[in-house]
Amino acid sequence: MQKITIQVVMAAALGLSALSGIAQAAEPFDGKKFFDELSSRGIKAPAGFEGKKFFEEQQARGYGEKNKLDGKAFFDELSSRGVKFPEGFDGKKFWADQQRQGGYNVPPMVDATH
Repeated sequence: MQKITIQVVMAAALGLSALSGIAQAAEPFDGKKFFDELSSRGIKAPAGFEGKKFFEEQQARGYGEKNKLDGKAFFDELSSRGVKFPEGFDGKKFWADQQRQGGYNVPPMVDATH
């Protein structure tokens, strides 16, 4: 009987763990949080830059879940809009950090693996 109880408890713990992982993965992308993270790393957007509008424009250009920009192209696009990156900014490291944090704060139009 004790063995069955332990198995049920273990199964419940595994199920709960899986559900919390799903909940974490299902957390929606937050553009403001994304740009706050960039800002905390020394990236400066020009006056009047609107992150939400930037993402809307990328979606209007056809980028999204199925047609993604690679990570470097994404930062190049930001740069072309006047966003300044600090000396030594490493885009690959930034994307790796975002993936390590669960990947929910990676814009849906970015392939952060490249």
